[in-house]
Amino acid sequence: FPAGYPVATVSRVRRDGASPLAQVDAKMTAALDRDRLVAFIWFDTAHPSAPAEAARAVEPPR
Repeated sequence: FPAGYPVATVSRVRRDGASPLAQVDAKMTAALDRDRLVAFIWFDTAHPSAPAEAARAVEPPR
């Protein structure tokens, strides 16, 4: 999204010391249901450049 485009408002951030990533809850403010294209990006723990600690992170639903 372009800089300054309001996509979401963060409502909660949860950090777990065992995970290198935080879990973030957000309320959508953009009208994504009217856009033609939307990209979802998931962290791939199996990727060669992923840090070793990422293997303990919770996998996103597939």
